[in-house]
Amino acid sequence: NEHYMNAKLTYAHTENFKPYVRGAYNMRTYDNNPLRDNHGWEGVVGVEADFGGITSLDFFAGWMQQYHDDYPVKKSVGTPRIGGRLDWNPTGLTSVVLELDRTVEVTQITDYNSFWQSGGSLTVTHELLRNVLLEATADYSFYDFIGAGSREDNLYSAGVGARYMINRSLYTDLFYNWDQRTSTEAGVDYSRHMAIARVGVHF
Repeated sequence: NEHYMNAKLTYAHTENFKPYVRGAYNMRTYDNNPLRDNHGWEGVVGVEADFGGITSLDFFAGWMQQYHDDYPVKKSVGTPRIGGRLDWNPTGLTSVVLELDRTVEVTQITDYNSFWQSGGSLTVTHELLRNVLLEATADYSFYDFIGAGSREDNLYSAGVGARYMINRSLYTDLFYNWDQRTSTEAGVDYSRHMAIARVGVHF
């Protein structure tokens, strides 16, 4: 069972510059594994800014803490909470999105209760035709596991795809994605190639 609550207070200093504060609380309970029950909080200050409609920025920084009261080791873990998103529209047909984030994530892996995840992504979207969108993505994440061991993972991902709008309600996607994980833990490295074809409906 997972519960999550958050609140955000924004001050509209100007239409294009809005500082804010945000707080959140989470709690997880496990029916069959109470040693992994945990709860935590985070608090950040940030700013949303718009630079003439071409570039916009949302950046925040603060602190987060997670408590594993019944776990044998590393009962409390804390780290800076940092993240943001930059949107840039170099032309009316092309958009670039850069996202960065650092979070604490829980895990069921033996000897660990959670991990710090740090990373980011870059997405470029281009409107080739009025009904054809092209997209390319690149992602990187670093996992620093917390517990009895010292495992660290690096995850890389890249992909390309296209969306064809058949009409106003019906569309089809074709995507290719490559993933790779390298780890200090023996036997868990992998690479994966995945192609996806999809048909969707807008209501």
